[in-house]
Amino acid sequence: MSGHVGTSRGGSFGDTVYVSANPHTSLEAGDAFHHIVELWETDFDDEAGVVRPDVVRDAAISAHEEFPDKRLIVHFMQPHGPYIGSDIGTDYTNESEYWQAYTDNLEYVLPFVEDIVDAVPGKTVITADHGQAYADGWTARLGIGGHKPRLRFPSLVEIPWAVLDGERREIHAGETTDASGEQVQDRLKDLGYL
Repeated sequence: MSGHVGTSRGGSFGDTVYVSANPHTSLEAGDAFHHIVELWETDFDDEAGVVRPDVVRDAAISAHEEFPDKRLIVHFMQPHGPYIGSDIGTDYTNESEYWQAYTDNLEYVLPFVEDIVDAVPGKTVITADHGQAYADGWTARLGIGGHKPRLRFPSLVEIPWAVLDGERREIHAGETTDASGEQVQDRLKDLGYL
């Protein structure tokens, strides 16, 4: 579902196409991948405040069709906020409402993930690029809410993952391309990275 771009630092993944709704990709990935589809730049939904998951699904399936001999990293923004269908903002006051919005967005994105699993053959790993923490009381005073950059807090770094077995596809390495974008700083601020 999502892959942490930070793991690409110093590596070259010419056998991988990265489809991303996350502007953080541009800061971290550089030219590490064969191709990067930066949906945050082309398909950002201003009303929702994020790239919608149907756009990510469609781009992922198209990327597989265009590059059938490459691995695919597909980075949805959901369940990351801003939460579609919720008016909860960055100042959370009710833990129950916060986790409900988070859960609703996780449940919202999973059918789109399933569509990709059905359309793209091979082994699939579903995970997240970070965990999530609710800020209240002492955690708010420490600045732990959401996902603060470089904070190594258990609920932020311990993430679940699931492996769906499938037939191993033949993957071929290739050249890497440079990724950049004019709007990356603004989008990162919108999403709480800066």
